[in-house]
Amino acid sequence: MSGLEKKEKEIGLVDLNKQESEKEKKSGTVPGRTIERQKNTIRTTVVVVAGCSLLLLLAGIKLCEMSLPVVCAVIVIQGILAAALNDSKLWLHISIMAAEVVMGFVFGHALFLSLAAVYYFVVLVALKLFGLES
Repeated sequence: MSGLEKKEKEIGLVDLNKQESEKEKKSGTVPGRTIERQKNTIRTTVVVVAGCSLLLLLAGIKLCEMSLPVVCAVIVIQGILAAALNDSKLWLHISIMAAEVVMGFVFGHALFLSLAAVYYFVVLVALKLFGLES
């Protein structure tokens, strides 16, 4: 059993899927396919968010010539902000992304904060996918 499967059992993902598979047996669908689809969606989402984090990190350090702690702090703040405001209205998320771009122009880091706004959007979509899959 791989480490990921152990973690899934620890957080109860497997037990939730068993309940859903009982419903699917009644409806006549194949339970294994939906479980695998959920696992694949979650794994893909994690890989995409990690890739975007790495891309933002490299872009901030190489292109914008910013220090590593500042770039890492922005990445962490974006993740916390997206998680905290996950269930908010759409207009709030749009205004946050617009404010980031405006702050980028004001402080002279338009490229980096525009990419940070895109990263905020990616994290937000990932959180919505996690909510739909669980």
